[in-house]
This record gives sequence, structure tokens and C-alpha cells, in this order.
Amino acid sequence: MMNEEKIISLIKEDQWMMKILKAVKSLNLPDWWICAGFGNLF
Repeated sequence: MMNEEKIISLIKEDQWMMKILKAVKSLNLPDWWICAGFGNLF
């Protein structure tokens, strides 16, 4: 079972996921979610 710290670490190590997160953050939306399939690499 993965804890929150392990999941965060895996995301930070994945260039594809970080690229997506940074792109969405740059849009300055008031609320956003990245969902289905994003973490299917675990």
C-alpha cells in the first residue's frame, strides 16, 4: 500500500506527470482536477 509521501515522490519523478501539472497550473484556473488515468503508472 502506498502512502501520500510515496505517491508524491512518484509523481515528482515522472516528467510527463509534472509537465501536465505545470501546464494546468499555468492556466490560473480557479479550480481544476486531473483525474482518470493520470496515476495509472503506479
